[in-house]
Amino acid sequence: MNFQDVTSAPIPKEFLAIILAGFGNELHPLTGNHGDEPCPKALLPIANKPMISYTLTWIEESGIQDVLIVCPATHREALSNYLQSDEFSSTLVVNFEAYDSNDPSTGAMEVLAAAAPRCQTDFVLLSCDFIPHPSLPLSSVLNEFRVATDGALAISLFYEASVLDKSEEVAFLEKPPVVIVDPSTSSLLHVDYSHANEEELDLRMSLTWKFPRTRLLANFTDSHVYVCRRAVLDLIVDRAKGFDSFREDFVPWLCKLQYQRRRREKFTAVLSHNIRSSPSSALRHSTRYSASSKRDRTVAPTSSDTSDDEGPLEQTLRCGALLHRAKDGYVTRTNNLYAYSEANRRVLATVLASAPAPSGKPAPSQNADSLIAESSRVGERTSVKKSVVGRHCTIGKNVKIAGSVIGDHCIILDGAHLENCILSQHTRVGEKAELIRCQTQAGLEVEAGAKFKGEKLEVDSWAEGHGDSEEEGSESESE
Repeated sequence: MNFQDVTSAPIPKEFLAIILAGFGNELHPLTGNHGDEPCPKALLPIANKPMISYTLTWIEESGIQDVLIVCPATHREALSNYLQSDEFSSTLVVNFEAYDSNDPSTGAMEVLAAAAPRCQTDFVLLSCDFIPHPSLPLSSVLNEFRVATDGALAISLFYEASVLDKSEEVAFLEKPPVVIVDPSTSSLLHVDYSHANEEELDLRMSLTWKFPRTRLLANFTDSHVYVCRRAVLDLIVDRAKGFDSFREDFVPWLCKLQYQRRRREKFTAVLSHNIRSSPSSALRHSTRYSASSKRDRTVAPTSSDTSDDEGPLEQTLRCGALLHRAKDGYVTRTNNLYAYSEANRRVLATVLASAPAPSGKPAPSQNADSLIAESSRVGERTSVKKSVVGRHCTIGKNVKIAGSVIGDHCIILDGAHLENCILSQHTRVGEKAELIRCQTQAGLEVEAGAKFKGEKLEVDSWAEGHGDSEEEGSESESE
């Protein structure tokens, strides 16, 4: 047998994963401070695992090793402690870019502009609240970007919302944007959040002229997962002061470069820097690449190679769209209270389906339709149905819990009743208290016998003499 010498040169780093882990204002009061300690959105549990762990696992399975977490300065210590704990095990190299925590309204564009010097490669931008499905590996999104022979500038991932039960109260859910794509090239042409609730949509003639066969989608939501060229960061630095949101402001603006000639010419100089990484490097990472296809693949010229308005310059500025159908598996962003509760319910079902069947008669902490941490205690004659109970919780006797998420270190005393609630860590519920569709801030104490319905219970409002009647709760819910 003949052996040939093979050089094993390391494959250069291809992507940096940038995770945005913000304050989570839409998840208040779950993200309210516990005394002087913050409760980072990224560490809110989903099926007893911090939500950011799902994103980090998704990244690691794709082969990316370098991660930059962009977070408020006050959250950095808590996130760092979790990543260094025994609870989290990974080979990822994680760094932090912290920004001023005194201004919760700080936009993503500002923090990305500040983090730009730390990224020298193409990058993947993600939110810490994205929960993927096994049918949607991150590598499949990366491959769409890698094999784009026209040099796509960015690719956005959109997912179709699952069909909801009409009986569910979902009026407060975010309405999907209007998305226009070119099916023949999988190009993303237009994203509009402002027209999501209107019957008419205004489009520029230049778009319809260059792309006469387009498709309008009104049921796909932006996952906040983007694979981008390094040059996009240069645009972000250039445009940071003009935009606040990456998703609602910058991505729609980026799409217009494809069909607005004057705008494209204006920003060609910015985009000409590192517009395309080495194709050989991308192909070596791609699982779709085979040696036989190497001879047939050609590299499209970059913007510096031509000034023809109808030529390759236009192609190198293409924005791509990858669509994930609901039938292919449940994915979501847990960026509001309803989505957070629904994600716990869906992931709980997946975890229980994959768990080994218990031997013998299950103990109270081993309910077939619930997930209860081993370190938690459940009293006699207590019913826990379709719920998640965190670590080190104490649940008394004759307690009824249904469809709820109970955080770590919670205490629920005898006779309490919880239905479709979310309790933050260190919440204490008094005897015979009744909570229905309520969410609590960390450290809240609910008095014995109190009744609340459809309320967000915060520590400050409680200290000010928060109403405790079911009637007041109903009025708050109707508002």
